[in-house]
Amino acid sequence: MNGIIILILALLFIMLIKLLIEHNWIGLLLFLFTLYLVFGVNHHTR
Repeated sequence: MNGIIILILALLFIMLIKLLIEHNWIGLLLFLFTLYLVFGVNHHTR
């Protein structure tokens, strides 16, 4: 399980570097917004 998480984080990091190198600012903004929606928004249920 930890290997899968490390692999996914490595792929996300590689994609971030690729977008920065290509100066794809719209893609970078969409990528960061998607990361915020996936990891930043917590659903509080009780």
